[in-house]
Formats: sequence, C-alpha cells, structure tokens
Amino acid sequence: AGSLGVWLPAAARRVSGELALYSYVRVSEEEDGDEAPQSGVFALPCFEKATSITLFLSFHGLAVPRAGVFARLAELHLHRVWFHGPGELGDAVSTPRCPCLQRLTVDDARGLADLNLAIRSETLLEVELRNLCTLSRLTVAAPALKELAVVLCFGKNRPVANISAPRLTNLDWGDEYDPSSVHFGKMEHLRSLSTNSYLVYANYAFIHNHFWLSLLQRFEGIQTLSLMLMYLRVSPYFPYCII
Repeated sequence: AGSLGVWLPAAARRVSGELALYSYVRVSEEEDGDEAPQSGVFALPCFEKATSITLFLSFHGLAVPRAGVFARLAELHLHRVWFHGPGELGDAVSTPRCPCLQRLTVDDARGLADLNLAIRSETLLEVELRNLCTLSRLTVAAPALKELAVVLCFGKNRPVANISAPRLTNLDWGDEYDPSSVHFGKMEHLRSLSTNSYLVYANYAFIHNHFWLSLLQRFEGIQTLSLMLMYLRVSPYFPYCII
C-alpha cells in the first residue's frame, strides 16, 4: 500500500487511456473476516484523463477521493477492494464527479458495512454489484441504465433499496426481496430477469416464495427468465442441491 500511494499520483498525471492494476496478495480466512484491511491503505488519486480503470487489490485498503473530477472516465471496475476513509463511493461515481461513466463494477468488496450506497448518474449504462456482504441501503437513480446486477450485497441485513432506472432492460437481483423495503420504479422496457433461489419445498418456503412471486408479477413482457430452483435433500452431507 505504501508504494501504491507513492506512484499512483504520478500515474494519475500521465495516464490518458486505460489503467489496470492487479495486486496478488495471499489473504488467510482470518484476515478476510476482520474489520480492517490487513495490507495497508492508500488513497486513490483523481485520474482526470483516464478513460478506464480496473483495480484488483487483494483487499488492500482503498480511500476514495473526496474531491476532484474523473473527467473522461467511462469504465470503473473494482475487485477485492477494502474501502476505507471518509470518501464515499456513491459520491465519487455519480455524475458531478464522473460525467462520462458508462460501466461500473464493484465485486467482492469489504468496508461497506452500514453504508448507504447512493449512485446518481445520467450516463451509466451498466452497473454490477456483487459480494458487497454488508451493505445497508442501496439507491440507484440512473435514467439511461440498461443493465443492473445486485447479487449477495446485503448479507444478513434486511435489503433496503430504491431503484429508479426507467430504461432498464436486464435485471439480475440476487439478494432477498421484500416489497416493503425494496422498491423498483417503472421498468417498461425490462426484457430479462434473474432472481434468487426459489424453494421447491421447505418449512419456510411459502413466505420466501411469496416475495419472489410478487417480484415476478411486477413485470410484464419478460422474454428471458432465469430462476434458481432449490431442492432440499434428506442427507447430512448434501443439505441442498441447486438445479
């Protein structure tokens, strides 16, 4: 993290196209479950000329800049990042600071516990959020958005989300769904829908499946539906199987 904090500001002044940074650090299960990054923290400088940034950090701590404009950034992909510091991710990727951003990926991230991730963008076309673990609340207001994936982001927290994406065509919702706390605006263009697991039978299947059926009934004109069916097995070695 120390060396990254030294040379990344120099790179930020020079990179006018694509920046891809892959840091492979072996992380034990104990370290992976702690509340603080084990390999140090560095601040991400503001890349004013870069068009694409991909960071694979093996859970280095990343402090998002609190000010500055990523004037030309069209794609941002963050993998295995441990967010740290006062800067907010949602603020950094929203239109005032990323006026050209079209694709955003955040995969397998830590440090977002109890966070209200609010993304407000006029330009985003694709957003993929996966394995954020302990997200508290999600807000997405993106009138041009076409594809949205939210998978395993809330962990044991009750999902609370407000999604406004009237031009959305593909939705992958891989977290629990509760219509009282997860709100989707009008999505008249939606054609592809992927959902979480549907329990074929179980003691609590009725309530679980009732919520998912209410999600399916919200949309008309779906052309592609991906539905995961879970069959419980009577075996201590194979508690369930997925088809």
